[in-house]
Amino acid sequence: MSSTPVLFPSGTLRHKYDQASKVDSTDAVLSAIAQVSGKLYIDPTLVWTAKYLVSTEAALDADDRLGLTLIVFALLVSISEGSTRVPLAPEGAETDASYLNTLLGRLHDLLQQVARGEGSAEAAIPPNAEQLLSAAKEIAAIRGSNPGQLLSNEQLATLLARVDPMARGEEIPYRPLLICGPPERRALTSERMLRKEDALAERLMKLSRKSVDTNVDDGLDEVANYPTYFWNGGDWQEQRLNPAQAQAAQFATRSRLAFVTGGPGTGKTTIIVTILRQLVRMGVKPGDIALAAPTGKAAYRMRESALEQLNSLDKNPLRADGPAPAVPLKDLELQHYLPEARTLHRLLEYSPGRDIFRRNKKNPLEAKVVICDEASMIDLDMMHALVDALGEETRLILVGDADQLPPVGGGQPFRDLIEGAPTHALAADGPAPKNVMSAFTTRLEHSYRMDANDQGGKRILELARAVLACTEANTASVQTHLESMVSAENLNAYLARPEGVAQLEEDAKLDAFLSAWFEHFVVFQEDEMPARAEFERGEDGFDAATTEAIERVFEHHARARILCLTQVSKTGARAINKTLHKRFFETYSDPDRRPKNAPKFMHLEPVMVTQNNYDLNIFNGDIGLVAKVSRSGKNARRKVIFPRSDGGWRVISLAQISGQLEHAFATSVHKSQGSEFKHIALVMPPETMSLLSKELLYTAVTRASKSVTLLDPAGLFARGAATSMVRHTGLPERLGVYG
Repeated sequence: MSSTPVLFPSGTLRHKYDQASKVDSTDAVLSAIAQVSGKLYIDPTLVWTAKYLVSTEAALDADDRLGLTLIVFALLVSISEGSTRVPLAPEGAETDASYLNTLLGRLHDLLQQVARGEGSAEAAIPPNAEQLLSAAKEIAAIRGSNPGQLLSNEQLATLLARVDPMARGEEIPYRPLLICGPPERRALTSERMLRKEDALAERLMKLSRKSVDTNVDDGLDEVANYPTYFWNGGDWQEQRLNPAQAQAAQFATRSRLAFVTGGPGTGKTTIIVTILRQLVRMGVKPGDIALAAPTGKAAYRMRESALEQLNSLDKNPLRADGPAPAVPLKDLELQHYLPEARTLHRLLEYSPGRDIFRRNKKNPLEAKVVICDEASMIDLDMMHALVDALGEETRLILVGDADQLPPVGGGQPFRDLIEGAPTHALAADGPAPKNVMSAFTTRLEHSYRMDANDQGGKRILELARAVLACTEANTASVQTHLESMVSAENLNAYLARPEGVAQLEEDAKLDAFLSAWFEHFVVFQEDEMPARAEFERGEDGFDAATTEAIERVFEHHARARILCLTQVSKTGARAINKTLHKRFFETYSDPDRRPKNAPKFMHLEPVMVTQNNYDLNIFNGDIGLVAKVSRSGKNARRKVIFPRSDGGWRVISLAQISGQLEHAFATSVHKSQGSEFKHIALVMPPETMSLLSKELLYTAVTRASKSVTLLDPAGLFARGAATSMVRHTGLPERLGVYG
């Protein structure tokens, strides 16, 4: 007869090692840290992982065990927050205290807060308050004696050697932890991270030394003489390249590597289109060009924006006044055969079952050129996989905004690659950049949102720049850009025609704001509402009229978005979506036939995919539309319609993916990356949190092109703008940034 497995509230791993060794004061401290770490968005299991890595060596005394466990815990937390290492002091000095000291300080304050029943609406003193306060005192003592003196580098190296399986004669292909770097920049890291950074740097250095044929006419003159156009609100206007854009485009077609970084409105899409137009003039077929982005929505937007610019070639005003130059044949070829933009997972043919990329060094990409947009979102693992899969003659062009949020995963390779690059990296004068990759980088600084005709875009850009420049000593510039206040009485009048940057007064209520936002940005106008209650789909898909109706609904929802710092809490995306979904149900359901409870998703509601589904080819962050779809005269069923990057539609049964969807009236700032909206509202939390940073606020603000509305009753925006998100990585060192 089988027995029921015993579960332990504190975790099976923790219980196992408590039983295997004598419980001492170290365990009490670790148990307390694990209890409160979740409030700092730290995974409690990291505490027990650190203990496991250390407790395999029984010879350690209590002080060494606690010191090493805290340092290893700091490394694991650092990696979980995106770093690839924890810096140590130069050789001969004590362990660097900055990261560990900050972490211990956060834990100490939180332990005291929890022990006293503070910091939450359900304030209550926990049963083990005495244990928590005791742990706080022990951490305070460690901090007071300088945690950097817990272990010297020599002691740390000795202890790591003791717990290193290879040093113990065990057959393990890599060491879990090690000290790396030159004597003046020692760091604690994991071998997996070190190998990835070394391999990526080595491959990039090899690519940087490969030459290309520069005698081929790059076609830039013809491209410049036949520009694309953009609609300025009243007329079609030429989109001429500025010197930095022309330089970036020309260099990208004459090098194996090219990196382009620029803020909002600096013309990154124009660069991509110019490069495409040059490549086909150099004899590269559209089918030999791979367009990619980290997420599905970024890939869709990449191709959509590029195609929009290519199609604008038909808007040459000379064509309406008589004989006009025909659209060049090479551009017509691009218009008709522009490659589909794919996610990096699709490009590299990721196999979820085996957790590998089928495209790699042994099976490289056939593409002659790979152009990747939103490169700041690429983490270390993905960048390594991408570079590893490049063919011997493949060119790589990365485009993005290095000032945005770093990737969700580990590292920040795009920012590291352009570290130290001057504004114009190809300028002949001035000292050579230390980072060898800087020679392949162009920074775009002129923003077309500074156009006098676009006052809203100009004010948003000025706020974004103020956020980047903000420091703890000087938040005045940010505060200046937030002086335009909107009262509760004027809220509806403001939302009717929002422009630039405005902040709601402190006494503004979230519920009242959401009600006003719903009326102005969620409710359909008469010309936006589809004429029929369902969409008819024939054997060949949707007809032209239905396609136009679907596009209008997508455009309506894409016009504005509420951005939140997190999914949880009253100011999080989940709660706000729930409120707006309830209003949508009340507004668009038949009062005579309305069920007591709203269905999970309503007809014409926007939704977002929450996890990758490789079988259905939909990915985390993709935006879809719930709709009633009928086929061949049969009864309509609820489906989810997704736009494809080739211009078509992907239609999937709602029942099949309902558990993988959430509403998209509001979303987190992280999930908004790769998107652009005319209007955004940024809802700040009632109290500060660890993820509030300059990069997060810059990313949020730059999602908007016309207006930013800020709800910040606690006044956290300027404080967050002064806080930089720091990641410790080894790639700059490998690329020579430090000389």
